[in-house]
Amino acid sequence: MELEKTVPENVLYIGDSPCDSECAAAAGVDFALALWGSRSRTIPARYSVQNPEDLIAIIRG
Repeated sequence: MELEKTVPENVLYIGDSPCDSECAAAAGVDFALALWGSRSRTIPARYSVQNPEDLIAIIRG
């Protein structure tokens, strides 16, 4: 975020593991759980997406 000169509200962390969720939380950014690569559906996430195309709707808001 520092290099891009942006704020946490403008960042979406996309991942498929508990570690990814924890990293997003530590950075104070929203997390999208990539269900196509995740072994668990219970990882804490603001968003859960079935496929990469679903991210478009989230990004567009």
